[in-house]
Amino acid sequence: MKKICFVLSVLILILYLPGKFDIKTQTNPIKDRFSVAIYNWLQWPGFRNGNHPGWYDYLKIDLQHSYTDRSDYGGIMGGFYDELNIYKDNITNAIKYDHPSESKKLFERAKIIRGAYGQRSTYNAEHPPGWENSFPKYYYSNGDEATGEEYTENWMNETVSGRRCSVGIHTPGKYIVYKLYENCEQINFLTDSLNPDKHDVKYFASDNKERRWKWYIKPRMRIPLSVANDPQRQNDEVVSLEIYNFSDDEPSLVIPIYVKNFKKTTQNYDGRYIELYYEDNDYLNISVHGSHLRKGFEDSFDINSSKVDYRVKWSGNVDVWLDYVRVDDEWAHYLFEPDYPGYLNYRFTEKIQEEVNAFGTEELFGYFHMDECQFNCIPCIAEVNRILRDSLHSNSLILMSAQWEVIGSAGLRNPPERYNYFCLNLFRYYTLLRKII
Repeated sequence: MKKICFVLSVLILILYLPGKFDIKTQTNPIKDRFSVAIYNWLQWPGFRNGNHPGWYDYLKIDLQHSYTDRSDYGGIMGGFYDELNIYKDNITNAIKYDHPSESKKLFERAKIIRGAYGQRSTYNAEHPPGWENSFPKYYYSNGDEATGEEYTENWMNETVSGRRCSVGIHTPGKYIVYKLYENCEQINFLTDSLNPDKHDVKYFASDNKERRWKWYIKPRMRIPLSVANDPQRQNDEVVSLEIYNFSDDEPSLVIPIYVKNFKKTTQNYDGRYIELYYEDNDYLNISVHGSHLRKGFEDSFDINSSKVDYRVKWSGNVDVWLDYVRVDDEWAHYLFEPDYPGYLNYRFTEKIQEEVNAFGTEELFGYFHMDECQFNCIPCIAEVNRILRDSLHSNSLILMSAQWEVIGSAGLRNPPERYNYFCLNLFRYYTLLRKII
C-alpha cells in the first residue's frame, strides 16, 4: 500500500507542482508528464546486473526511487555528520549506474531530510470565521478565564491578527490564550535504554525523539515603544508563559516575560513583533525537554487525555498584542534560526547546499525524497525546498510520498477521515503545501 501511495504522490506532484514554480524548476524527463517508478537501493549497485537496464526500458520505467541513510554516521552512504569525501564517489557511481537515458532517480539524503523532518506548530491567538471546522485546528479554545479582545492591524507593513490586552480595560491575571485544541503534536515517542541503537530515530525521524529533545516555545508579541525603552519600566512583567505537560492539572513550568526581555541590553526595542526574547545580551531560554511534555503518557497511551498547553497569562502592567504561540522542535528551531547559539551542531543550510552541489547537477539529477512525515513537518519541508531552490542548482526539489502520520501518538486531535487519511486526502495536503511554499 505504501508503495502504491508513493507512486500516486509522485504522479500528482509532478503534474501539479510546476504550476507553482518557474518552469525551470523541473527539467525533462520529469516535468509535465506521468512517471512510472521503481524502488531501487541506490547504495548497493552490486545487487543489480546488466539485465536491469533492458528490463527498465521494457517496463517503461523512467523514475527510480531509493532510500539511503538517515543516521548521524552512514559511512559509504553518507550520514548527517559524515564528511562528503567519505561517500561521494560511492553515491556518484551508484547514480551513474548504466540505465536508460530517460530514467531519473529520486532519493533521500540525510543532510537534506533531517531539517525537513523538523516539527513546527503555530497556534493562532485569534479565531477566524469557520475555525471550528478547520483542519488542522491550530487554535485555542479559551473560556471564562480568558481576557482581552481579538484584533487585526497593519503594523510595520504586515497585517497581523491576534488577541490584545490593554491596561485599564481588560482584567489582569487572566489568560490571553489557553486550552490549546491540537495539543498532541509534541507527545513524541522517545528512545531510551530499551532502544539503544536509536532505530526509531533513524528510520522514523519525524515522530521519535530522544528524551532530552528540546521544544522551543515562542509567543509572538509586541509592546508599546514608550514602555519598552523606559528605564523605569524594565522589570515590569508583561506576561507569564505557563507550560503544562500531558498529565498536569497545574502548570509544570512558569516563565515570566518582562519588558527588558524584548531587547538586548545594548539595544533599544523598535516596536516590531518578536518571538525570541533576550536575557541581557543572550537569548532567554524558553524551552522544555520532550520527556517533560510526555510525562504521564505512558500510563494511558490515550492522546485524548492530553493536557499539554502553552498558556499566556496577562499580568496587567503593559499593553500587549499576541499574534500566535509557536512551538518548534530542535531541528525546526535551528533550521529557521541559524544565528541561535548551537547552530554549528546542525549547519542545515550548509549541509543542504553541499549535497546539492555534489548530487544535484543536471548530469546526475536534482530530486530528493522524504516520507513518513508529521503534519507539522510541512513548514520545515517548505523551508528546505526554499534553500534547495536558492542553492546553485535551481532544479532541486523535494517530492514527498503520501504517508502522513496524522493520527496516533504525536498526531492531530482533529485528523481527517481515519480510513483514508494518507492516500485519498493527498490532494488536501498538496493544496496546503502549495500555500506554504
